[in-house]
This record gives sequence, C-alpha cells and structure tokens, in this order.
Amino acid sequence: MSALSTTSNSTIQQTILQAKNAVNSMIQLVNDNKILEASNYLLDDTYFIRPTGNPLTKANWLQMLSSPDVKVVSNKLVQWNFSDVSPDYSWVYLCYTTHSVFNYMGTDNDDISVFTALVKNTKDGWKLSYAQRSSGRSPQDSLPKF
Repeated sequence: MSALSTTSNSTIQQTILQAKNAVNSMIQLVNDNKILEASNYLLDDTYFIRPTGNPLTKANWLQMLSSPDVKVVSNKLVQWNFSDVSPDYSWVYLCYTTHSVFNYMGTDNDDISVFTALVKNTKDGWKLSYAQRSSGRSPQDSLPKF
C-alpha cells in the first residue's frame, strides 16, 4: 500500500470518527435531557424527516423535545451501520441505529429506529444538517442487517 493511500484512508477514518463523535454527543445530551445543548450539534437550517415523511425544523425539534408532552427516559446509540465521506471531507453520510424510550402525551414508546444523517464540517465543528428516522420497532424484534 502506498503512503498516499494510507494517508488518504487515515484521513477518511478520522473524518468519519469526528462526525460520529458529534452525533454520539448529541444522542447522549438528549439522553441526559439537555435538549438545548444537544441542539448545538444542529445547523440552524437542519431538517429531520419523520417516519410519516413530514419535516421537522431545528426550531420544531427543540420545541417538541422541550415540551411537557415529551419525556425522554433514555436515548442510546445501538450501532453504526454505514458511513461515507465526501471527496473533499466536508461532509459525512451516516446510518445508525438508536434505542429510545420516551413518553409522548401519556403513551410510552420503546423504539429501535434507524437514522440516516448528513453531518457537515463547519467552522464551529461537525453539525447535523439532515436526518431521517425510520418507524420504531420493538427491542424484541431483530435488528436490521446491514
């Protein structure tokens, strides 16, 4: 293996790790009910696409998770499924699985969900630009295979 390809592979892996660390930090902050701090890992124009296909802006996301209608019990990363890096290392595409336990308007939810996300390298660090969430499945169901 040439020095160039080794350096390139190392840069790719480091870039992926930095993006994963940002997403993992956001997931952990939501777990700790530090929603405002978690929002620091979002671009101002971030969109979340819900399982229904309806978009949620950063402001909507903050409002929803800060609402008394939503109580986060736990939010954990289960696994990383896939990642890819842009040629200029400015963004990373991630696919990951989470386990979220929460109550929404009196209804308990215990969901395993798959997310796809675009994370961008900004002057302020790695920030989530776009994410899409699958429907939740029971923790007793088999995890999706990647």
